Amino acid sequence: MKSKALELFGYERATPEQLRHLSEVTFAIDAEQARDLGAFFLRCAAAIEGRPSWEHEHFSPNDSVQIVVYNSSHIKRDS
Repeated sequence: MKSKALELFGYERATPEQLRHLSEVTFAIDAEQARDLGAFFLRCAAAIEGRPSWEHEHFSPNDSVQIVVYNSSHIKRDS
């Protein structure tokens, strides 16, 4: 089965009310943070596969950053 295209969205600090469609994301992290982020992604993958009703989860490594994984099967698309 072919995977759906990965979509990236985010907010700028200057305009936090405006969700933007992104083409690239860069994580400036150390090895421990990379492992924590990897574990977060694995937990999300397990939740998506194991619980169809699972929608999203937040990863907040500090007070100024949030990473959200959203189950793409819950995104409503215009036909």
